[in-house]
Amino acid sequence: MNLPHLQSLAGLDKLDNSGLFIENCDSLVDLQGMPALKTAYFINLEGNERLESLQGLEALERIEWFAPGGLVLKNNPKLTDLSALDRPVPMPFLQIENNAGLSLCSVQSICDFLVAPDIPAVISGNLTGCGSADEIIADCSVASGDFFEKTAFEISPNPVAEGQSLQIFLENDFLGKVNI
Repeated sequence: MNLPHLQSLAGLDKLDNSGLFIENCDSLVDLQGMPALKTAYFINLEGNERLESLQGLEALERIEWFAPGGLVLKNNPKLTDLSALDRPVPMPFLQIENNAGLSLCSVQSICDFLVAPDIPAVISGNLTGCGSADEIIADCSVASGDFFEKTAFEISPNPVAEGQSLQIFLENDFLGKVNI
């Protein structure tokens, strides 16, 4: 879609699966209007001058592989907020390039993608903190939000580098599983 005067995605409230290619929609500031979107075959957001956030993707459960596939965020100069993806959202490809205002990319879905073995990502031209896969991984949490809310603990060192020992100190009894 290339509609420079489009200000809203209102009216797409029943859309539950689709591919999104939104390019040069210079009046669009977020993606609200698709509360039922659970599956995207691809999400390609490119050259949207006023896009500030991905709000509107809160129901998204996965991004499937379908050409062009994956999540592409490119040349969106005002994009600063990826929090709508701060939960597990599996995806087959990731490209985050030339988003001049983007410094925080360490949301769960992106962290999960970047720690998966042998899946390349294209990340460059964003602010520090989101300038490379290594910068993002350094900011990624080592435990889920549910664990933080229910258990007082300390992890040392954080982040942990390959070959280092990881220690987890708990204030009280813990019954559960820790995946690393």
